[in-house]
Order: sequence, then C-alpha cells, then structure tokens
Amino acid sequence: MYIQAVGLPALPTCWEGTVHSVFQNSCNIQAADGPLITVHRFSFGMLPRSLFVPELDTWGLTPGDPVQADGETVRLGRLRLSWAGRVETVSTAVPRLEERPEHWPRAWQMLTQRQRQMEDTAVTRLLYRRLREALTNLWTALKQNEMEWIQSACGSCVGLGQGLTPSGDDMLLGTMATLHMYAPELVPRLAQGIRPFLGRTNDISRSYLELVLDGYAATPVIRAAGSLVGGGTGAVELLLNVGHSSGCDILEGILTAVRQIGMREKGWN
Repeated sequence: MYIQAVGLPALPTCWEGTVHSVFQNSCNIQAADGPLITVHRFSFGMLPRSLFVPELDTWGLTPGDPVQADGETVRLGRLRLSWAGRVETVSTAVPRLEERPEHWPRAWQMLTQRQRQMEDTAVTRLLYRRLREALTNLWTALKQNEMEWIQSACGSCVGLGQGLTPSGDDMLLGTMATLHMYAPELVPRLAQGIRPFLGRTNDISRSYLELVLDGYAATPVIRAAGSLVGGGTGAVELLLNVGHSSGCDILEGILTAVRQIGMREKGWN
C-alpha cells in the first residue's frame, strides 16, 4: 500500500510510536514524542498531520501495535506502507483572508435544514441549548476582552457532547479556524481560554484542538470557512456530510463566528 499525500504540519523523516485507535477508514498513531498522527483513506480531504493511503485496510490492527517510520516505509503493525513515487504535500494551515465573509446566510439555512434532519431528543436539545448559551457568552466575553469570562465559556464547551469529537470541541474548533482566517487579532484571547481545559476531552479531539490553536485544520473546514467570501455552497455541503454531527457542529462554530465578526466591524471593539 502506498502513501500518496501528507498533511502539514510535516512529520519527521524517522519516528516511532504505537497504534492509538483503529477505525474502519483510519487509525491514529501515538508518536513517541507526543502528537497523534492519522493514517486514513478519507476521500473528502486531508487532516493536519496525516498520511493518505487510498487502499488502507485497518483490519487486524489493534491499539498498542508498534509503528516505525524510516523515511522509506511506515511499518504499522502488520502493514507496510511505502511512499508513492509522487507524494503530494497538502497544506492544512488556515489562511489569512482580507475579504469579508458576507455570504453566510445561505450556509446558515443549509445548516438549519440539516440539523432538523438529525436525531432530536430531550438530551440533544438540552446539550445544544447549553452549548449555544456558552457560545453567546463567549462572544460577549471576547468583545470585552474579559479573560475570566472567556475561560468560563470555553470550560462550558470543551468535552461536552458524545462521540469521537464532542460537539463543544467541534464548535470551538470552527470558531478558532474562523478567527485565524478573518480576525487573527482575537486568536490569542480564545486560545488562552481553551488551553486550560484541553485535559477535559479525549486524546483525538484534544489533538485537533491543539492543531487549530496553532493554525491548522482539516481541508473541508478551511474550504467551508473560505467559501463564505465567494458564496459557493459546495464546500459547505461537503463539511455538513463529515461525520455524524461533527461537520454540522464545526459549521455552527464557523457561522456564529462570521456573524459576530460582522457585528464587530459595525461597532464593537
């Protein structure tokens, strides 16, 4: 099986680790120096710090299997992954855009429509009510640069929700990616609010949050946030289809942020 693409930030030439978690279309590696590395066959895009292997078969892999990379191959338990003749390097750094994201209302309609199709229970209604209240409080605190309030709002989001990446984490990820893109001066405020709570969530979600704090996100997230400048809906539709609810939650974080950024430009500091 061949590695055909690498998602930045780049990996060292030689490294080792162990299999952290295994799924049908991907697995995560716990590198010896700390970070998680994803090996996947996702067709929708690239993740930060990942390897794309279109023919990946994770059957038989188990957490704890040894992993070694020597610059020519990656030995992943029973698997031997070789570098293809041409390996694409995909940037997952969130770009800074000068244009304004004015085309968010249509994306919000698409998000609302998709959310209506999702499972609706008393528990999920309570969950999202709490998260939306926390986002509202977060933006009030960001506007006033009240760090204690910012941290309180972030603490109400991190780790809240079920699944591989809890909904609260996904909303914060979408918010942070949007700030990197359209309002980078606010990034330090939100980063300072999130960092104390990273230990509350699981390893995989924490890894994604750490990456977005450093300015990296999956390509579907970057494309959806960037598409709000031009008004196309294809990238938004793609993000909505990522995961069971993760794409929707990330998009809600993105759209809440761009709406608040627009309000900021009309008067708040």
